[in-house]
Amino acid sequence: MTTSPVLRPAARPNLRPFTRLSALCLAFASLACSSAFALTGTITGHASDAQANSDGTVTNQTITYGRIGADSGVRHSIVQVFEIPSAILNDPTQQFSAATYTIKLGQGSAMTVNADFYGLGYDDVTTVQAADFYEGALDSANSLLQDNLLTPSTPAYATVTNSGANLVNHLNACLAAARADNATSAYVFLRLNLDAYVWSGVYIAGMNEAGGASAPSLSYTTVTVPTWSQIPLGGGGFVTGLVGDASGNTLLARTDVGGLYKWNPIGIGGTWLHLSDKIVPTTNRWNTTRGLLNTMSAAIDPANSNNLYIAVGGNAAVSATNSGIYASADGGSNWSEITTGTITPNFVINGNGDRAAGERLAVDPNNPNLLWYGSESHGLMKGVKSGSTWTWSQIPSTSLPFGTAGCGVRFVVCDKDGA
Repeated sequence: MTTSPVLRPAARPNLRPFTRLSALCLAFASLACSSAFALTGTITGHASDAQANSDGTVTNQTITYGRIGADSGVRHSIVQVFEIPSAILNDPTQQFSAATYTIKLGQGSAMTVNADFYGLGYDDVTTVQAADFYEGALDSANSLLQDNLLTPSTPAYATVTNSGANLVNHLNACLAAARADNATSAYVFLRLNLDAYVWSGVYIAGMNEAGGASAPSLSYTTVTVPTWSQIPLGGGGFVTGLVGDASGNTLLARTDVGGLYKWNPIGIGGTWLHLSDKIVPTTNRWNTTRGLLNTMSAAIDPANSNNLYIAVGGNAAVSATNSGIYASADGGSNWSEITTGTITPNFVINGNGDRAAGERLAVDPNNPNLLWYGSESHGLMKGVKSGSTWTWSQIPSTSLPFGTAGCGVRFVVCDKDGA
């Protein structure tokens, strides 16, 4: 018989119930990373292992062998504690792929009932609780790892093991729950208990204090799995422009509602990397910040292709939440808004509007600290960088007409040899 594993029963109130999670991932472009190697090892049972008894006591925390059964009507379960290694707990790419639980039996008494093997979940402390005691056919509050691990025919002094999938699944469930709780340490609790009442009779099993081959152990192997991070991604929309540098090594694709992408030639066929996920918050992105995916224009510094610029906005005046011009000095890994502060006039950017325009952003080829932007309704804007500060001003309409409202200055090109 099997049950779905349950983590954090009521006896451990500081731990939440174990739940199964399912997720649907939709990715246009995403990043994944995995560890370089899998791990193997053996965990010896913790010195906090103990007997949980039917009379509400916890005993024999320092005895070499524990008792699974009953003495004159007082029944006993043994609970063994194993610490998840920090190298596994702290590496989100590590997951258990195989595990073997091993115990060494001693000389017990004649038995007529079986002993079952359960997983009780994890805790961030090692304390065995009185409520960990159980006796009966099925403990629905915890995870049955093996029915009848011990039987009356199991010989004294035998070495008994369990390597089942239920054990591996339970370890991974505990691991996932501990990570979700940001636990700095995690201890897995495993229990052996009788599956029916007896007045007298015990199985004897080695505890931590038995030492050597008589101590309980948990050997394991891990496998590395990808880790995924959420990215803000709206509809793909139209690809409204391509921007490249003179070498052809840097190529950007802007979209009206899907953000900015950069071509990465590495790998079979190459890939497009989404850059706007570094600009748009993953929270509330469909509300006040979704305009940051509406890409009006992009530019590459002719003197340094790591310097990228992007104008984004959802038909709103420049603001920190929905519209602005952003700069990156590391090829798109990190971005900062450069239209902060007082701008007169505070021009509107609508990346989901005029899709037929050319590139409205341009870096002066003779001065990388000078950036031009052709706005839709406020004419040509000039940005000058001094240190880490950008100052913006408007070119008067007497020098350059503003153009038709909603279209405005539809592309900007700099002449390197111009006066």
